Amino acid sequence: MAKHENIQLTSAELAALHQNYLGDTMSICVFGHFLETVVDPEIKIVVEHAFDIAVQHVEDIKEIFIKENIPVPIGFTEQDVNKHAPRLFSDAFYLSYIKQWLEGAWLFMVSFSPMYSEVMFYLFILNVYSQQLS
Repeated sequence: MAKHENIQLTSAELAALHQNYLGDTMSICVFGHFLETVVDPEIKIVVEHAFDIAVQHVEDIKEIFIKENIPVPIGFTEQDVNKHAPRLFSDAFYLSYIKQWLEGAWLFMVSFSPMYSEVMFYLFILNVYSQQLS
């Protein structure tokens, strides 16, 4: 199979990147609040790992946007979170939320079957597999 250089991203790939960028910036906000309110130290480690995955994913997508000369979306920021909001959920809920978050990432990746560009392949296949929580 011939390797093609400088293939532009398709509209489906751009939409997927944008959607994932927004979702992960939201996850950073949610996990940041979880980190402020989590009680169990073992669950805190899991939340920290999920937070780190979301941060890395946002950075990876941002890099693609910049490389492709596409404006980087604003996404969700610290301004969208009330840092003084009281704890609403238990630590067990945090684990359940993270599990659902990972399953959502998997379903999103599987639904993204027509990956034409190498950059999208590496972002959604190799990166997600290598960072899944155990």
